[in-house]
Amino acid sequence: MIGDTLLLGFDARPSEPQEWDEGRRRAFLFRLDVVRPLSIDAVVWPSVFEAHPELKPSYTGPFSELWEDLGQLREVVRQATDLQGRICLAAFSRVIGTTSEEELAALETQMRGVYPDGTPGDLPATVAAPAVIQPGWRFLGYDVADLWGLSGLMNCGFLPELEDVEALRLRWGPKLNDFHLFASLEDAREFKDFSNLRVAEHAPFFVDGIWLVEGEVPN
Repeated sequence: MIGDTLLLGFDARPSEPQEWDEGRRRAFLFRLDVVRPLSIDAVVWPSVFEAHPELKPSYTGPFSELWEDLGQLREVVRQATDLQGRICLAAFSRVIGTTSEEELAALETQMRGVYPDGTPGDLPATVAAPAVIQPGWRFLGYDVADLWGLSGLMNCGFLPELEDVEALRLRWGPKLNDFHLFASLEDAREFKDFSNLRVAEHAPFFVDGIWLVEGEVPN
């Protein structure tokens, strides 16, 4: 890991994803006026390869939907004439400085992987190429997600029978930007700790930065 940030990988995402209808927004979002939320979670902000799985190699990296090699991703997108619509390339980073010892241990276990004989692999220093955030990338905000990229901010539905949903929206909604992401690292860290309690079955959660590498995103 380099410093307090681990670059997890990259993906090609639609520049203008489908708008969420009111029912879906009320079920999942803390800001109801955001109709195109962006997220590390491919259920929230779909990968363009969901519609074209044949274009994606069987292995792209250790973090679920993400590609570890930006150059390889660029080349596939460049050659893929079947990809329709406007596409952007995004980078996703995990903020290590906000993790507890237990959360860091869980992350390192995932990064190590397992050899065929069942023994843990070696801990890599990096998992993406390039391994650090590059000049010129545009920061979009912080998501909060579990080890595998499920967003606690946009993909863990409300339970109205157990939660005061309006109070939660009043608490967290004003802290979110127009992509339904946190602009403040401290706010994201607070929500991470809150999510570890609120959705304990998916804990530990992590603070994940989202960066626009190429292309555009909704205004």
